[in-house]
Amino acid sequence: MFFDGAPQKGVCPAGGGHVAQGFGFVLPHDVPETGTAQAAWRFCPQCFGMFFDGAPQKGVCPAGGGHVAQGFGFVLPHDVPETGTAQAAWRFCPQCFGMFFDGSPDKGVCPAGRGHVAQGFVFVLPHRGAPGEPPPVTVWTDSLRCHSETPGFGIGEGDEPFVIAGVIDLENRTPIGTPTTNAVLYGPLDGVDDQENHSFAFQPFWNSPLRMGSVVFVAAAVEHDNVNPDVTRSAAAAALQAVALATLGAPVDRIESEAVSAMSAAVEPLSGPGVVNRLIGPPAILRFGPDDIALAESGGTARFVHRFSGFGDYSVHFLARRS
Repeated sequence: MFFDGAPQKGVCPAGGGHVAQGFGFVLPHDVPETGTAQAAWRFCPQCFGMFFDGAPQKGVCPAGGGHVAQGFGFVLPHDVPETGTAQAAWRFCPQCFGMFFDGSPDKGVCPAGRGHVAQGFVFVLPHRGAPGEPPPVTVWTDSLRCHSETPGFGIGEGDEPFVIAGVIDLENRTPIGTPTTNAVLYGPLDGVDDQENHSFAFQPFWNSPLRMGSVVFVAAAVEHDNVNPDVTRSAAAAALQAVALATLGAPVDRIESEAVSAMSAAVEPLSGPGVVNRLIGPPAILRFGPDDIALAESGGTARFVHRFSGFGDYSVHFLARRS
């Protein structure tokens, strides 16, 4: 794998510069490492290749010596399902420390000699899709505004809100044939008071082409005290998986309705003396319209703002932009 965004094409171990073919990959960088995303992948300015920089030894660079790290710190997904915009079979080569495609009998030319050798994780790398397909769009929650704090139970001062964004992907399927699902936690924040704005760390909950009717986004804003928000996120994720199974083949409006009900039931099972897990307002379906999608695909930023109110009053901002 090499960087094709400059006139010079680096040094290919087969001779000359690299030659581009196939997908244009859009790789996440400078985000936290997770159990299914490995950090320490870097660009080498000598050969223009991608290599693993997480060990003292820097592999073998076709330009000579070891690789040199420059630029972004890439965090690459691995051991997750392949999709229409994420290609599997990318592997680490322990001979040269490079990233190579292991999905064909020919293993390419390794600068350490012979062909590449596959080791470790199976990487599933996001790309822009086949030529002519719409580009992938990243969707995330970036901030909220507290218009009015939630009514207290005498537990601490200020609010401790968090947001859960859930996804039911109607175009991609699990091995048992149900739509894939996801739930991402934003926060919790601490000590939020009236008329304050707060930002969340960048964390996408969607990174694929965005087509109307092909995905259901549902979000909940929650106030808590003495509850583990990640446990709540796990409950929401399980509820969305159940909805995907129960509504298989159903119209989108029914899936949306079931998703809202399931999110509400999963998020708000607890309240009482010393314990609070309350929805700030009913869960909401997030809908980006045709103009929003066109703006995001063209490189602009589309913004969807939903106001959650009832138990307090908060505005939450959801953004979409070409990956």
